[in-house]
Amino acid sequence: MIYEYQDAPTAYPTLKSADASELIGWGAISGMVAKSDGMIYFVNDSFYGCQPTIFVIDPSSKPARIVKRIPITHAGYPAQKLDPEGVTTDGKDGFWVASEGKIDRMIPHGLYLVNAKGEIKKEVSLPPQLLNAEKRFGFGGRR
Repeated sequence: MIYEYQDAPTAYPTLKSADASELIGWGAISGMVAKSDGMIYFVNDSFYGCQPTIFVIDPSSKPARIVKRIPITHAGYPAQKLDPEGVTTDGKDGFWVASEGKIDRMIPHGLYLVNAKGEIKKEVSLPPQLLNAEKRFGFGGRR
């Protein structure tokens, strides 16, 4: 990201998790969406294994700060076999999360309705017509 040498003050980092109520580890940013509450929300991809998470960014400071993490859970446990690639709001307090899936690793493609606490409330599978045409990566958007 550094592309020019100059004497101006540094503009890095552009995002940090310091000054939150707890130290929040993060990385592998995948999907991202802004909500009407002024916050930005992002999901991490499967790089962190069984830790699918929605992170909350407060963009009002410079650098922007990650102020909260919302673990995605299913039946009270960390959600398994998810590879979040996209996130959007549900029009209320929750989110729709798209998991790209990897059939050869038994990770299903799907859309997940997640409430504000991170609990999966609904799962939507892809129809067989789309699964039959899958080459790889599903909701990841690559061919």
